[in-house]
Amino acid sequence: ALAYFFDKMPPRMHMLIGSRQRVNAPMSKAQTLGLVRVIEQEELRFSALEEVAFMQVRAPGGVIPNHWWKQATGLDGWPLGLDLATTVAEEREMKLDPRTGGVERLVGYVAEEIFEAQPEARRALMLKASLLHELGAETCRAVFDVADAANELDLMESSHLVRRLTGGVGYRFPTYLRDFLLAEAERTIPGPQLEDWNRRAGVFYKDRGQLELALPHLIASRDWQSATMACEQAFPAMRFSGRQAQIVRWLDAFPPELADREPVLALWRGHQLSRAGQHVEAIPAYERAK
Repeated sequence: ALAYFFDKMPPRMHMLIGSRQRVNAPMSKAQTLGLVRVIEQEELRFSALEEVAFMQVRAPGGVIPNHWWKQATGLDGWPLGLDLATTVAEEREMKLDPRTGGVERLVGYVAEEIFEAQPEARRALMLKASLLHELGAETCRAVFDVADAANELDLMESSHLVRRLTGGVGYRFPTYLRDFLLAEAERTIPGPQLEDWNRRAGVFYKDRGQLELALPHLIASRDWQSATMACEQAFPAMRFSGRQAQIVRWLDAFPPELADREPVLALWRGHQLSRAGQHVEAIPAYERAK
């Protein structure tokens, strides 16, 4: 229908169309001729510098409060979200506390509305896929037995439910939507099923040598032996690329009794304590490692 009107429109007339779905085939010819410009979602989001400029204008005295920074990291640069976060924070800082509602409740409401608007089959796939840090057609086929995963992910991207990663290989959910999906999956999907999916994802990534992607799944499925081996191989590269905080988080994910008796984990615990200047505490960890 739109293609017909594009052909008949007066030359000086301009049309602006907003859509939650990506507009494909009818527009491709017009795009090639330079008659149509498609503005993708990435162009509508604030960049990191634009976020800072926006919040500085709103902040008292130009000093951005810490809790605004916290909100910004979960809003993915969407102007409406930043507007609401800073407005609520101006009225009453306590409203940003999850226990009292505020922005967190609003973000959860938006995520739930988006989720409930999807067809049942897509909702089921979204809940499964939220377990993965990166979504890919091959991963979804191997872990969740989704035969038409490539088509489903493409449709989800066209609906702005997932975002294509740099390089165009995989996808990821926006932070606010993934947080909602993970909580919903934990609430509605039996624990043994979640553990099995995590086990399969851990094996999939481990076999491909993607140990950092494998680690959260190996830990979630309580495959401690494989998780320890993944740590041994992945931690050196993570250390030299400056991701020390991530190493600490993975170490903390192991049961304390296991972390004490596994030489690799004790060694890395010693490294992290020593790096933090806690040398007295680091020595026993090194002794256990020996």
